[in-house]
Amino acid sequence: MNIRPNIPERYDVDNLTHAITEDEVEAVQFERPDAHKRHLSLQLGKEWHDKAEHLYFTCEAIPPNLVNMTCRWEDQDDEDELSELVKNEPGDTIPNAVKTLIQRVWEERNPK
Repeated sequence: MNIRPNIPERYDVDNLTHAITEDEVEAVQFERPDAHKRHLSLQLGKEWHDKAEHLYFTCEAIPPNLVNMTCRWEDQDDEDELSELVKNEPGDTIPNAVKTLIQRVWEERNPK
């Protein structure tokens, strides 16, 4: 996964998650110690770009080695968001967790 930090302020940080390019998904990262917000671009592929188009996605590092990720639809309240807590480690752990979380949000709204 390619993560590009410090995306220019093209979007309001309190607004929705927006895909940056055809294969990227934007996330808002809350940085410690003061919960400063910054944008990250996650390169996940076109399928995930399309699924994330109307989602709000956040992540927060939790020392020493965890990441809490949340995701919800743009028309949902904060209390309706889903979350994943995963190890912050190299490899596919974070990208796979992001995809799983996006899929869970989709399945909740569109049950089979």
